[in-house]
Amino acid sequence: MASELKATVTIDLKTQKYDRQLRLWQGHGQQALENASICVINASALGSELLKNLVLPGIGSFTLIDGKAVTTRDLGSNFFVTSDSIGQPRAKVVSEMLCELNEGVVSSHISQDPAELIQKNPDFFKKFTLVIATQLQETPLLSLAEICWNEGIPLVVAKIYGFFGYLRLVVPEHAVVETHPDQIVDLRLDDPFPELLNFAKGFDLPSLNSKQFVHVPYPVLLAQAFQEWKNAHNGAMPSTYKERNEFKQYLRKKQRKEMDDLENFDEAVAASFRKGTITNIPDTTKNILLFSSQVNIDSKTANFWIIAKATFEFVQKEGKLPLAGSVPDMKADTESYVELQTIYKQKARNDAAVIAARVKEILTEVGKDADSITLEEINRFCKNVQYLEVLRFRNLKEEYNEGARSDIARILDQDLDGNIVYYLLLRAVEKFYNAYNTYPGAHIEDVEIDIGKLKKIVSGMLSRMDIPVSSISDDHIHEMVRAGASELHNLAAIMGGIGSQEVIKLITKQYVPLNNTFIFNGVKSSSSVFAFEDDYFEYVFEDNKVLERIWFKNLTTLEINVVSHLVLLTIGRTLKDPNFRGNLTKIKLERIHTEKNETLTKKFEVFSSGLAMVKNLQHFTFKFELPYSPLYFSCTKIVLEALYAFKDLKSLQVEPVDQSSVTLISDIFTQNQLRSLSLAIHENVTSKVPKKKMENAFDTLRSHQSLTRLSLNIPNCSNPIIACILEFLIRTKNQRFELDHFELSIQEYEYERISEIDKIIAEVNPGSFGFFNLQSNKPEIKLEDAIASDVFRELERCDRLKNLSQIKLSSNANLTIEKLGTFITPNNTVRSLKFTIESFEAEPIEKFV
Repeated sequence: MASELKATVTIDLKTQKYDRQLRLWQGHGQQALENASICVINASALGSELLKNLVLPGIGSFTLIDGKAVTTRDLGSNFFVTSDSIGQPRAKVVSEMLCELNEGVVSSHISQDPAELIQKNPDFFKKFTLVIATQLQETPLLSLAEICWNEGIPLVVAKIYGFFGYLRLVVPEHAVVETHPDQIVDLRLDDPFPELLNFAKGFDLPSLNSKQFVHVPYPVLLAQAFQEWKNAHNGAMPSTYKERNEFKQYLRKKQRKEMDDLENFDEAVAASFRKGTITNIPDTTKNILLFSSQVNIDSKTANFWIIAKATFEFVQKEGKLPLAGSVPDMKADTESYVELQTIYKQKARNDAAVIAARVKEILTEVGKDADSITLEEINRFCKNVQYLEVLRFRNLKEEYNEGARSDIARILDQDLDGNIVYYLLLRAVEKFYNAYNTYPGAHIEDVEIDIGKLKKIVSGMLSRMDIPVSSISDDHIHEMVRAGASELHNLAAIMGGIGSQEVIKLITKQYVPLNNTFIFNGVKSSSSVFAFEDDYFEYVFEDNKVLERIWFKNLTTLEINVVSHLVLLTIGRTLKDPNFRGNLTKIKLERIHTEKNETLTKKFEVFSSGLAMVKNLQHFTFKFELPYSPLYFSCTKIVLEALYAFKDLKSLQVEPVDQSSVTLISDIFTQNQLRSLSLAIHENVTSKVPKKKMENAFDTLRSHQSLTRLSLNIPNCSNPIIACILEFLIRTKNQRFELDHFELSIQEYEYERISEIDKIIAEVNPGSFGFFNLQSNKPEIKLEDAIASDVFRELERCDRLKNLSQIKLSSNANLTIEKLGTFITPNNTVRSLKFTIESFEAEPIEKFV
């Protein structure tokens, strides 16, 4: 009895101690926090503040690593060291001070240089729940990030530099079930389950007295009204704006005229088309469940994906998500409200039980304990299934190797606060440290020299990212040098608070954490979050309705503008699925971007095997996103091998094409009567493929007189490819074989080769030249007036080019605008004229107009 009383008192004291935070993340969240073991690198001002905010809410244990001793400089920024501790190991001093804040937290410290520990004992970090790296230099940080990434351990990187703070979350995947929306509402009033429908039918509104009438729960009013509307409209719900207004008026007519201000009717009207009233599956949840169906479950698969897979199968069978089971507050009498709550909760328990049974089966199939996932965890998943989130973060090494440059360039144009600049500068000062073993401005006597050094590093970094050097001004560079890597305590407190908040989200797996990178600007008191990589499931399909068409309708055309390797994998498996009822004749996949790893070719093999199952494919477009990776070409070859089996292809567009693809494409030509062909030819074709092989390829083209559209994007004016194109055009002219549309895009032209281009233009048959595009990607190559004249000399043969529809010329020098003016004549029907000029004078423009 005494022991029971003691246990009760202990629980009460603990509840009282953590009462406020328990309201936020509840008992299971607190348990996750107390079970966590974290590692914190560097007992700096920032590291101490961040760790303090984890000790207070009761983190299980922490290990603090720092090889430095306390100095007088620490006294000005770190509140967890004193003057008596100068010269002592900083890790020991801070660890002991922090433990005084919460006796329930277990602490340890290691007085060793973190960089040395990372290099010599990488396995040391594999035992932690989460690792926090504060004020750690780039080289050891990247090594630590790889260790944590490979083990799936979340890494939180935090740094302050003068008035600027940086926080980066690094983890391959983070799934959140309890995102904590303002309110969970899942009423299903448009399609009530039998128990709810029977409950609603039990209210005969005309026969109720006034007191009963005003206490009818609004879900009953809506369920009845929706059923009556559907009966009168062939089972359809109100969908248009007009119909919704008509429904609300219909609902209002059910009110009794002698009774004003009926609160339950007001609630019904307000909730009639609110989220949660109507049965649906949110796009994010739909994408997550679809992805779960493709996950290969094994003994290491996270509980989240096992429950998600079971839920997907539930949705496939029932057509709906499991019910959340919660009922919002409303105007109702106690008896009706309690009965309504009971109906929803019982239905929710039944749905969760079905999913739990399937979860047990899956666990047994992969050799795991059937009870390793608790019913409580499954219930939480079902309750929050409409609000699931899964985040994927970019690998830190990939990002630091300029993997995020396209995102950075885009953000530079959109970030109104300008904080992306400080992200780049924080990256630059780390490169400065790698080069000079000190931070810019750390020594007052070197400030002016450091400004020049940092400016040079910034210029080089931006150039490698293809970002204008002018994006970062001298004032920005001076501010970073002025900061001198100083740690201000107020910044440490702010970033420590934000960082600890994100750590708690990651450990409890509740609330949605910052997506990727957070920058705090203490000068402007502003902050920005940069995702640098799109959400994990954003690319499943560009329009979520496409997903529904794939699974449930006779799909004939599939066009996706942004395709990841995961989407490609999903498409391949879908096409192989015996339940797929589509009849695809056209597939168009553009901006294909992939992870560059050893499993990539296997994913393309899955896609290709699915592609081979398509019976009547006639039009196929397959374009990788720039810049091209060498791995892309082997993937292109896998796809082209699948196309070899087709007999009725009418159009083919492939980017890029390398030397290994030339023969395959020739074989596809011979198998099909192609009418349209578009190829982006990589530079290794022109440099490595023998001329004879390319001539054979163009001969194959010429042998198919069905071809009416040909588009060639070539890298340069190299002799073999230009000669082959010229020979192709001459032979087709002799055979009276005309193309309706011929497009030639030359990315890098040379003055010495312009005569070859002239010959190509001259050999085009009347009316066959549809598009001409000449541009240069090299700044040092300029289209001078003399070259422009040579080009226009051929273009001015208007009788030959009467059907020319578009001209596009771009350069870094002035164009002869008068030439453009003389080219536009009554005999020529040019419908589109695009040109780019660097500078011009008013008089030539006036003549042209």
